[in-house]
Formats: sequence, C-alpha cells, structure tokens
Amino acid sequence: NLETVWLSGNRLTGSVPTSAFANGLIRVLDLEENFLSGTLSHSLIRGLPFIEILGVDNNMFYGSLPSSLAGLANLERMDLEGNLFSGAVLQDFGNLSNLKRLDLGYNNFIGTLPTSLGDCSALKLLDVRSNKLSGTLSTSFGRLKSLCKFRLY
Repeated sequence: NLETVWLSGNRLTGSVPTSAFANGLIRVLDLEENFLSGTLSHSLIRGLPFIEILGVDNNMFYGSLPSSLAGLANLERMDLEGNLFSGAVLQDFGNLSNLKRLDLGYNNFIGTLPTSLGDCSALKLLDVRSNKLSGTLSTSFGRLKSLCKFRLY
C-alpha cells in the first residue's frame, strides 16, 4: 500500500494524472523541482485525504488553488513555491489546524492574506514573498504563537 511518493528533482513533464495517486493512502507526495504543469485539480486533491506533506514547488503549475486543499485535515506541510499559481489565497486555509509550513512564495497570488490564517495555531513558517499581494495584515496574525518565520518581502 503506497504511502510515500518522492519524485523530486527529475525532468517529469506534463500534468499529474488524477488517478495516479488515488489509492487514498498517500501521506507524502513530493513532486518538487520537475517540469510538471497544469492545475491542481479537485479530483487529485480529493484522492489524497490523508496527505501530510504536499510538495509541488518549482514546477509550472498554474491557475487558482482548488478549495478542496482547505479540507486536508492531516496536512502539515504545503510547498507550492515557484509556480504560476494565481488568484486569491484560499480563505479556508484557517481550517488546517495541523499546518506547520505554508510556502506560497514566487507565484502570482493577489489580494490580501486571509484573516483565517491566524487560526493556523501550529504554523511555524509562512512564506508569501514575491507575489502580487496587497492591503494590510490582519491583527489575527498576532495569534500565530508558533510562527518562527514569516517571509513577506
């Protein structure tokens, strides 16, 4: 029963087939540093109900993030850095109570950071640098007592 998939640092191309990891048992999916493209689909995310580590950084994924990401209750680490993701940062990320690392840097996210991120009490690293974010930071970020690194520049 496959639980861990490490395919980082290769030359994989194309989109991620929805059915490739749909056994429902995957806890670690590391596709970092490839040439993968396309969107992160709801079908792919729904096939990962027990995921703890999702690493797709430094690829060529694009589009808005699927709202189903905010329903991954076991998620501890989400690395989406260095892609072409766009749109707003999901308002429901605050539901991810086990999230310790959220790396959204070097994408094209717009708008303000959602106040719900202040509910991610386990969050230790939040990286949103080099996006197109605007507005002011919510006072809810003061509730992030575990936060050690906040990269905003």
